[in-house]
Amino acid sequence: MQILDSINALCGDDLKRVIKPGSKLKIATSCLTRNGKITEEFCKELAKRQPLRVVFRGSGFKDDSVKINVEQIFKLMSPGTEVKTI
Repeated sequence: MQILDSINALCGDDLKRVIKPGSKLKIATSCLTRNGKITEEFCKELAKRQPLRVVFRGSGFKDDSVKINVEQIFKLMSPGTEVKTI
């Protein structure tokens, strides 16, 4: 198990360093909500890793457009990922 520090470093940098393409992942972003700062770029970095499942907290998104687009991002970049927003 790996805990990513999104307070003292950019989480995307940790993802690139720690998670290799093809890894089988389950990511719960409710731990990484970043106070409403989940962006499309962050979602794309997650999708590149092709996780099995990603769970987002609805209040964690930067704005409504990101919340609306997240499923489409995963559908295009990681079609096998189960995406949920709670």
